[in-house]
Amino acid sequence: MKTLIAALILITAAWGEQNAPLGQQKMCMEQVNKLVEARQEFRAQMNANPNIITFSYTDTNHFNPRARICYWTTRTQVQTPDRLRLLGISITDAFQGDTAAEFEPAADGREAFCFVEALRCHSEKEFLTLAFRMRYRK
Repeated sequence: MKTLIAALILITAAWGEQNAPLGQQKMCMEQVNKLVEARQEFRAQMNANPNIITFSYTDTNHFNPRARICYWTTRTQVQTPDRLRLLGISITDAFQGDTAAEFEPAADGREAFCFVEALRCHSEKEFLTLAFRMRYRK
């Protein structure tokens, strides 16, 4: 699992960041790693729940050199005995802590919650399209 996360981080760092100085990319990756590490205790608590088989995060980072923002993307899922469920996707400024985008699928009778910056969205596909444009805009 750690290898997969490390590979995702490296791929994300390399893809689309050719114009960002290596020092800024490294600083972004280190900040996201600190945030991920700080969350380990909560993950352990969730995985200790007997109704949860696996509670997992997939974390990636992307430094946008034009906007000078280090984006931290987190995809949160939970595996219960009957299904794997996406809990949400969030994109946060890793240094400022501001949430730039968030998606929570429809569940238990409530509508999906979805926004990218000031734009509302209505599906995971729309969220991913808008989030990609936000993170990689020039």
